Amino acid sequence: MADERIDLDVGLLDAIDIPQAYDAGLPALFSEERGRAERFAFEHRRRRCIPAHGLLRLSRSGFVPNVAPADWSFTTYRRMLP
Repeated sequence: MADERIDLDVGLLDAIDIPQAYDAGLPALFSEERGRAERFAFEHRRRRCIPAHGLLRLSRSGFVPNVAPADWSFTTYRRMLP
């Protein structure tokens, strides 16, 4: 365990609220997730949701390269925010 390396990237949501982060995150989303993000009532929530969820999916695929970012499945709860 002592020989294992863990890389951790930390960022603030405000730092990823740029068009490049939005454009990179959108293709990584599952189609239903993309639809939910597009239904947000407030634009600022959409601009944060898409890069954040895309980044989550991209980082998971970095650990498990044989799973495409859009192929990850997550459990959602009753109170979603769109």
